[in-house]
Amino acid sequence: MSFTRWGLDPVGWGFLGAGHLVTKATAAAVHEAPEAKLMSVAARDVTRARAVEPERAYDSYAAVLEDPRVEAVYIALSNDLHLKWILDSLQAGKHVLCEKPMTMSAADSQMAFDAAAASGLLLVEATWALWHPRIKRIVELVRGGTIGEVAKFDGSFTFDRVRPGNYRPKVGALFSTPASTRYTCLPMQPPT
Repeated sequence: MSFTRWGLDPVGWGFLGAGHLVTKATAAAVHEAPEAKLMSVAARDVTRARAVEPERAYDSYAAVLEDPRVEAVYIALSNDLHLKWILDSLQAGKHVLCEKPMTMSAADSQMAFDAAAASGLLLVEATWALWHPRIKRIVELVRGGTIGEVAKFDGSFTFDRVRPGNYRPKVGALFSTPASTRYTCLPMQPPT
């Protein structure tokens, strides 16, 4: 069923950052989805932004937020920049999908969610597994009493990454582990 069948236009997306996730997965997914259109991408190197084929490419993150065609922003910057750009995006009237971890602390996350609630906009951390049909089905089975009271749950989720045309990155768990733990191992420097 087509998104436009209901008379809705595709959601205009703007990306902040054009790193590995954007170039190897997210941009391809947006280009493939009839419900989405990649309006603008900003990166420190505008050549990288152009490489994912948005309608407009910038070397300024603020320019994406100023683009009236952008309704939702995907934040794919270094973790220490997430909060600033979440708040700026919400202030600019944009819905936000932010890479994980959304912020560097529980207090910062609360601040971000409070700002989203105050603005009436959606703020979501990019934990895609939560939205997967299999997870929804598990929730239905638990709530419906089909499998009884859950005392403990262990699960494994896999997918075929070698299927032709698959835009998912061909990396393992060690790809994300260093990025996720570097902030607990290294001294933090404020962004300049």
